[in-house]
Amino acid sequence: MKKLSKILATTIFFVYLFSFKQVGYAGEFESGVSAYQDGDIVQAYTHWKKEAEVGSSVAQFNLGVLFETGSGVEQDFKKSFKWFQRAALNDHAMSQLKMGFLNYEDKYNIKNFTEAARWFHLAAAQNNPRAMYRLSMMYTMGKGVEQNSSSAVELYNRSLDFICSMGVGLESSVMVPILKARERS
Repeated sequence: MKKLSKILATTIFFVYLFSFKQVGYAGEFESGVSAYQDGDIVQAYTHWKKEAEVGSSVAQFNLGVLFETGSGVEQDFKKSFKWFQRAALNDHAMSQLKMGFLNYEDKYNIKNFTEAARWFHLAAAQNNPRAMYRLSMMYTMGKGVEQNSSSAVELYNRSLDFICSMGVGLESSVMVPILKARERS
């Protein structure tokens, strides 16, 4: 599970890293991207920290990933959490998703299903399919939210519009009741 989280964090990091490279985001962030691509993670950290401190949610997210994985900095889960939280409060959907997972999975000793649901709701409101899917599971099981099969089915169906186009499957034994309810409708 720990390896999966690390892979997820690195994947998310690269998605954001390269998407901003393609749109030509200027300034310190772009300098950080260039440094990262050149293998100078310490220099990337320096540039992203400047951007993060003035409110760049993407830079804040990237710092969270660096501290979580220990890339170019000493691994520090408290700092990682701080940067993910700042980005999430800055309406960064992937950080909101990450905060949901951190609260759901108890990675940082903060297991809180209600707080996880709150973060997943915020990310889902920004059309994040993984947040929609996770919320649908939470509504199915009644974890962090009141059990509600109609909300579960609605969120599951919304997530399909995004997830299936990304080639990600939704198979899960937890989803069996949702799938059965969906077949009936």
